Amino acid sequence: MISESNDSSSPTSPGGARQLLSSICVVFVLGAIVELFLAGLGVFETERVATRSGSTLTRHAFDSNFDPHIVLGDVLAVVTIAVVLVALLGRLERRIKLMSASLLAVIAIQAALADSGPPALRALHPVLGVVALGLGVHLALATRAARSG
Repeated sequence: MISESNDSSSPTSPGGARQLLSSICVVFVLGAIVELFLAGLGVFETERVATRSGSTLTRHAFDSNFDPHIVLGDVLAVVTIAVVLVALLGRLERRIKLMSASLLAVIAIQAALADSGPPALRALHPVLGVVALGLGVHLALATRAARSG
């Protein structure tokens, strides 16, 4: 009889955790792509509002243009926590755990930069978004390759 811990489909087994992590990373990557789109939409909608004749850009107008981006960013932060938990609890290889922790660190720093610091430092927010996207892709591929190999 095979115990649940050796069952490759169990989320607590390395094989099951790898499969679950790969799926969560795909969700993260797709969400990150949508997040980039929403950031661009926020920028261009804000620009449209600001250049409308007789219009003054208010903080409320600015914030409302970025609300979808902010909400999805919060969701992706939760997804990132799930990535780390699955990597740790699933007894995956050290490099997968380190990449997962790195993704969480990048997301935390990125979130902190969104609303604080001088503009030159805050400008790292989208750069870290691209780094997070790359880490998500790398994790998805690494867990998929290990699963099939």
